[in-house]
Amino acid sequence: MDTRLLNVLCVVAIISLAGCTTQQGPSPSAAYIGGQNGFMVEFQADAPPKEVFDGGRYPFTAVVKIQNDGEFSVTKDKVRVTLTGVKAEEFSVTPNDLTKSPTDDMTAKRKDAAGNVIPSNPFFMEFKNLNHVQPIAGSALEYPLRADVCYNYGTTGTAKLCSRSSILNPAPNGICVINEGKSVSNSGSPVQITSLIETQRAADKVAFTFKVQHVGKGLLYRRGTWCDKSQVVRINEQKVYVKVREPLGVECVGLSGTTPSEGEVTLFEGQNTVTCTVPLARPGDFEFPVVIDLNYDYEDSVSTSFVVKHAE
Repeated sequence: MDTRLLNVLCVVAIISLAGCTTQQGPSPSAAYIGGQNGFMVEFQADAPPKEVFDGGRYPFTAVVKIQNDGEFSVTKDKVRVTLTGVKAEEFSVTPNDLTKSPTDDMTAKRKDAAGNVIPSNPFFMEFKNLNHVQPIAGSALEYPLRADVCYNYGTTGTAKLCSRSSILNPAPNGICVINEGKSVSNSGSPVQITSLIETQRAADKVAFTFKVQHVGKGLLYRRGTWCDKSQVVRINEQKVYVKVREPLGVECVGLSGTTPSEGEVTLFEGQNTVTCTVPLARPGDFEFPVVIDLNYDYEDSVSTSFVVKHAE
């Protein structure tokens, strides 16, 4: 074969392989994209600038980029971004000016029918007209700046349970096995169901025990509390609301709630377990789904710093 033709074919092959790699995503048959993130948070470059000046003639803007990197959509009224590290009045704004919510909903990332991941749209929070009017003491003064993003978030975990015609004495080599750990699929989120084990319970009942675990890098709070950490005993921290959506009729132990299938669980050292019993009116040889929803408030933060210089 001609050397030039061989080289062209090699280049085409390399480009084709590279194209396949960049478009590769989760299997179309996979339940979720997965991952351990909720929101991604960062300051935009030079917003705030690395250096600003006092004297009132040099207003500046801080811009916080937030993007939903998980699989739970959040309405705009359930997101709050707060700047800390500077005193509002010192920079010619009010405390309310340092807290904002997005003007659009934060939709989840998703995958199409071919398995390609479609990222969510980012949102840019602008904190404008920050202005150090009063002269500083000395020639320069450094300030920290942190953006705390609190939002309500959720997780859906799914698995399959096993039923046998004889639950307590199943025949060997059946369609499925009751007494074993099950594979769990989680939607992309910072709190997940990391294990689920099914067991026999009675002639017409099976049970499953699942572990709820905080796997993200942020802070976890009870839903609806806006990440409130003002309580001395930290009563809002490490709380997750759990709802066993399927199967119907389950009764769970380990949840503090008003119904047998849903309630709140407190995570200790980032995890806790819940056990549920499933009645089977007509046991047979089949598999059936379990669907568990988790809901909570979550806070992600990012920090930077800037220097105020004295304007001559």
